[in-house]
Amino acid sequence: MTNTSCAGSIVHARVRAGDPCGRPRLASSLACAALLCMAAMPARALIVTIDEFAIVRNGVPYFRDTFSDGSPPSSAPNFANGTLASYAVSGSLAGQEFNDRLRLDSTTGLPGVDALGNPTRDLTVRLLTNNDPALPNALKPAASFQAAALFDLPAVFTPSSSFQLRLWERDTSLPAGLTLALTQIRVNRGGGAPAVQFRQQDFVAGSVDLRNSVPLDLSGNPDQMLLVLAWDPALQRVFAGYQYLSGGQLLGDAVALGDAPLFTRWGSVQAGFSVNEGLSPTVVPLPASALL
Repeated sequence: MTNTSCAGSIVHARVRAGDPCGRPRLASSLACAALLCMAAMPARALIVTIDEFAIVRNGVPYFRDTFSDGSPPSSAPNFANGTLASYAVSGSLAGQEFNDRLRLDSTTGLPGVDALGNPTRDLTVRLLTNNDPALPNALKPAASFQAAALFDLPAVFTPSSSFQLRLWERDTSLPAGLTLALTQIRVNRGGGAPAVQFRQQDFVAGSVDLRNSVPLDLSGNPDQMLLVLAWDPALQRVFAGYQYLSGGQLLGDAVALGDAPLFTRWGSVQAGFSVNEGLSPTVVPLPASALL
């Protein structure tokens, strides 16, 4: 756990201050001249640890997990009001909560696709808050809320990988609870240098909107990053921001990445975090028998 003096921790301190700090649409085609199939080849793994995950709603603590009881998600501490809480996990976290951290290894995630149909492997942890837009006491448009995740910066940042704070819009009228839209602040390394990105995916429209991207700045020797997504009901916008830390102390000012609409596909959201790796698609010719 990060060394901070207040019981609410650095995460709650920042989000209280208000810092702005599926149904995948698979656009696939089949060429008549040469039938092809896509095989996802392994990418590079990303291993990162998370120190704390917290949510403040309407200015008061709503949920906080310091990953200090040795029971990894789907186990979760209670909500601040004493109600039982739990996570939905996509992948495996068995034995990964220790030393006041949760270890996230992208190789233990499950294969999937992004909104553009690109193959991925995701280890996701999503807090199971009430997702019915007709019911109160969850993350809905009328309430202000800030979700924050405090990550340890990894020693090795592999290409085509990221760690993320997420807000899911999910259709719970369907048995699988299909993801319709996803708002993310992520620390990502694509083909070049790592960057902090604010982006939104729309799985209905099959689109990805990169709202902002800022190069990762390690000049102050940070060892942690605080990622924040904050919803303002008066402005009807979600704000993204981040801050570096070193030795449990804040480095400089929070960096704002801008704002965007939210609740575009569903009337409530669920918050959580993830590690992700892109999978390199390889074109594999189908056998001749597939032409018959």
